[in-house]
Amino acid sequence: MLGHQATNQERLTLEEFERLPDADEMLELSRGVLVREPQPPARHGAVVINLLRELDAHVRDRELGRAVVEAGFLLAEDPPTVRRPDAAFVSFDRWPAETLPEGMWPIAPDIAVEVVSPSNRAADIHEKVLQYLQAGVGVVWVVQPTTHTVEVWRGPADIHVIRGDEALDGGDLLPEFRLSISRLFEY
Repeated sequence: MLGHQATNQERLTLEEFERLPDADEMLELSRGVLVREPQPPARHGAVVINLLRELDAHVRDRELGRAVVEAGFLLAEDPPTVRRPDAAFVSFDRWPAETLPEGMWPIAPDIAVEVVSPSNRAADIHEKVLQYLQAGVGVVWVVQPTTHTVEVWRGPADIHVIRGDEALDGGDLLPEFRLSISRLFEY
């Protein structure tokens, strides 16, 4: 995904954002400024599927919550910020099992995942991560396909890089979840 490619600096309200027509790009809102995200490359999709396959199976088998892909999450209302992580986990502790929101989720996810594309700028990804953390996301996984690494962000100064033969661990949010880095990057 291309991060923070603002189409203009005019600020939108949440209601104006929700009325925008569907487009070929994914639309996000960062502090009221519209952000267009172009379609990502094939490798990006392969990594998202590899992660989501394992994540969804884990949360379903243990009835922990929902794994979603590219769902909108309202991270802040004033100014409005709506982000669409490539994948996310929402626990049943935070959202009832029997319902799904009609539109965007009015809460932040427990885990947000951003898979970096060649068009992403590091500063834009960093800003997204900080927005997730400020909104109450427990952990952000920033997946780097070019280096076969995953940055695990638990706070602005709490970052751990996983690579090689290591595994992505779900910690307290996803007990017993482990995904080897090599399996994540199988294309």
